[in-house]
Formats: sequence, C-alpha cells, structure tokens
Amino acid sequence: MNKNGPHVLPLSALEGIWVYFPNDLHKLAELMIRLNDARAKHVGSKAISRPSVNGLARTFAQLIDPCNPDYQTVFGVIEQHGLPLGVAVELDENCQQRHSGYCRIRAKP
Repeated sequence: MNKNGPHVLPLSALEGIWVYFPNDLHKLAELMIRLNDARAKHVGSKAISRPSVNGLARTFAQLIDPCNPDYQTVFGVIEQHGLPLGVAVELDENCQQRHSGYCRIRAKP
C-alpha cells in the first residue's frame, strides 16, 4: 500500500455490508463491474471502467429512489465501515494482478 492509502478496494471488502438487505452494496458493485466489462467487450474497447465507492453509493441511492435519493443513509453505512470514497472497486481476481500493493483486503468490521 502506498503512503496515500489504497487505490483499489477489492469487491470482497463489501461483503457483509448492507444498507437495506445483506450484501446489497456488494451485489450492486459486482453488477456495475460486470456490465462495464460486458459493454467494453461488446463495443471492442480495451478500456477498464470501475465504479468508485462514491459512485457506487450515489448509484445505489438513486436506484432506490430516483426522485429523492437518500444519500445520507447510504454514505452513513459506508462511513461506518471506514470505506474510502475515492477508490475504485475491483473484482478480487483482478485486484492483485493489476494493482499489486494498492489493494485493501478488508474493510473495518
């Protein structure tokens, strides 16, 4: 890990964290990653797009209620678990391969 903290959060760090039902953030993050990968493959792009923890939280709140998203509740859960907002969420199998030394293994319980 560098002096500024992790650059990437492995998907498994979101296991056990939930806002409305168990692992809801984990499931949404995995869906976002896999959809980005599928789209890139479909259009023939080699670009890798990953959601940040901040983007995941905002998307989650907007999916629950697009007209009146409850960001405070979602960001409260993220803060409670000590997740860094500015880092990208990555599939575990890619985390060590692509980001060795910059992957945080687990969030605070």
